[in-house]
Amino acid sequence: MARYFNYRFNVAEGGWQRRDFVRNWRHIYQNDDRWVPPFYPDFGRWLDVARNAHLARMDPIFLYGEALPQRKQPHSPQRTDLPAFSGAVFEESVVAGVLLRDRRRRDDAAYAAVLHLANDNECLSRFLAQAQELLQPQGVRRLILPTGLSPHLGSGVLQDHFHRLSPFHSAYNPPYLPEVAALVCRPLGRALLYEVVLPVQVADPQDGLAVVEPFDPQRLAGDLLPLFAQTMPLWADFPAPDDMEADFLLSLLMRFPLQGWLATVAGESVGYVLLQPDLAAALQRAGGGRTPWWRLWLRWRLQQRVDGGRLIFGGVIPSWRRQGIGGQLWRMAQQVAINDGWRTLAIGPMPSTATGNLFLEAQGITAQRTYLLHRYDF
Repeated sequence: MARYFNYRFNVAEGGWQRRDFVRNWRHIYQNDDRWVPPFYPDFGRWLDVARNAHLARMDPIFLYGEALPQRKQPHSPQRTDLPAFSGAVFEESVVAGVLLRDRRRRDDAAYAAVLHLANDNECLSRFLAQAQELLQPQGVRRLILPTGLSPHLGSGVLQDHFHRLSPFHSAYNPPYLPEVAALVCRPLGRALLYEVVLPVQVADPQDGLAVVEPFDPQRLAGDLLPLFAQTMPLWADFPAPDDMEADFLLSLLMRFPLQGWLATVAGESVGYVLLQPDLAAALQRAGGGRTPWWRLWLRWRLQQRVDGGRLIFGGVIPSWRRQGIGGQLWRMAQQVAINDGWRTLAIGPMPSTATGNLFLEAQGITAQRTYLLHRYDF
């Protein structure tokens, strides 16, 4: 575990300072060979309150901390009260995250989103102390962490399988973070990510009560928003997506190829699935597309086949469950994946209490990764 001293925290305000925030945020994990950076041109846009209405309404606070690393050297009985270091020492980025207040919540909680943390218990403790100082005057009494910019995508602390690359659009953190979070915070909820090896063929997806057809995923932020909200597995009292949040989520997902399949019964939309190739390895190799050359390479890579895919969102509205429609959508998801040449399909993560977990486990599919959400009470 690293040791730091002389912590200094900054709140980024305005475009130029947000660039400093992004630079510090990226620096913390940039040498981690299992971290998949977000698509670089989009990440700055997602953090721009002028272009992201969903983020703007949550009064974001871009908070990051820097500190000096302590260098170990032989014990000196004459100087025991000073940090030991040798040579030139420069401040390092040690923690960064976005504090968000979702006013749709009916409690006094806020979120610590897209949290990056160095391997030092004190980094998280000091970050939370700064968050308390900033948020408590606004009536906040609890921080939920870590979440994505939408808590419905990229939330929780990864607990296991650190040796494998995390699937596209799933949360990642280094192996030390579960222990650090457990020392400082309390557990709040658990989510599971499933992965299945695809069969050679599946039964006809249209064999059932519903008609399953392709649809434009953007409709989930429009006329199909009630379907999106009713099928979103909820945990930690996160509000169901409204039009602003759905539009943000879909704009994030639709940067890369996204397929939607809709189940209808007598013209009523009752369920859907969203599928996407797993581009984690490509994004990691391209460093998130920080340079024009790597962005061109990513564009080329999108035209090639990948080995695996993602079922990111999907479900059936409560009034139509247990009638085989979920099975039809699942068979369609597998059929699309097989046709696209995928060998595996990752599903979720979903809260451990979600009905989708029971469905997948009934198909003999076991969870491959676990995520824990935490709370910190002021």
